[in-house]
Amino acid sequence: MAAAIALIDEEGLESFSLRRLATRLDAGPMTLYWHVQNKDRLLDLVLDTLIGEVPPPAPEGPWAERVATVIRDIRAAYIRHHRAVPILATRPAVGPNALRLTEALLAVLREAGFPPTAIPTAYQSLLNYAAGSVLAECLPVSEPPEISPEVHPTLAGLSPRFAAITPDDTFEYGLRRLLAGLAQDVEPTPH
Repeated sequence: MAAAIALIDEEGLESFSLRRLATRLDAGPMTLYWHVQNKDRLLDLVLDTLIGEVPPPAPEGPWAERVATVIRDIRAAYIRHHRAVPILATRPAVGPNALRLTEALLAVLREAGFPPTAIPTAYQSLLNYAAGSVLAECLPVSEPPEISPEVHPTLAGLSPRFAAITPDDTFEYGLRRLLAGLAQDVEPTPH
């Protein structure tokens, strides 16, 4: 998996192929088929290996901090491997590492007091936030257009503030707001 991930990191997913991987490994393409059925299966394994870089939530502490750490770690893993980000949008994460992380996050939400009906939505919202932020960060950056203060006075006045915002600022702001909103679903524990 390390060679496949390194090749994707260097050349991008669009140029990734089993033939290129075989060349990287100094092996024949047919040799790879002894280990993986096809490119799709290999990409499933790549996705699960990337998810395996994310440590499980801490065993103790406030639920929001434990969940926030995992969501930050998911983002960091995908930023490290930003050229593999399209895998996020095209493949279900159902390998053993993904299932381990899913189980751990669901358990934190359950222990926090989320009702069973809210846990799947809370979980999916958190993952969608992490994936969406990474997808947005990995888009190519273009030159901003000239903004006319006469036509767009609010945008023109705020443009310097937009320019000062970092992806980390945006991510952390949104994560805090998302967790605060999700906290509204936590049922109080009886004393």
